[in-house]
Amino acid sequence: IFTKFYQHYILPTKFKVDKRKAHLSNLICSGQIKREEALKKLEEPIYNAEELIIDKAYVIKKLGFSEEEFDAIMSQKPKDHREFKTEKFFDEYYPIIKPFKKIYKAIKN
Repeated sequence: IFTKFYQHYILPTKFKVDKRKAHLSNLICSGQIKREEALKKLEEPIYNAEELIIDKAYVIKKLGFSEEEFDAIMSQKPKDHREFKTEKFFDEYYPIIKPFKKIYKAIKN
C-alpha cells in the first residue's frame, strides 16, 4: 500500500511527478499501446477517491503522524537535494575518488 500511495499521491502532489508517464512511454516505445491510449489514461484520475481516503489513513497511521502533521509536511516546499549532508560529502570528495574509480574498473575487467 505504501508504494502505491507514494507513487499515486505523494509524488504527484508534493513533487509534481506522475510515474504513469514513464510507464506509458515505455509501453508506447515497445508497441504495446498507442500514444492516444496513453493520453487517455493520463486524463484519468491517478487515485480512486475512496481508496485514497482509506490508504492515506493507513499510511499516516503507520508513519505515526496525525493527519494535520502529514498535511503540513505535504504542503511544505520540497527540499533541494543539495540541502542534505550526503550531497555536500559527494560534492567535496567525489573529485578525489573519481580517478580511483577508473583504476578499479580497469582492474576489475
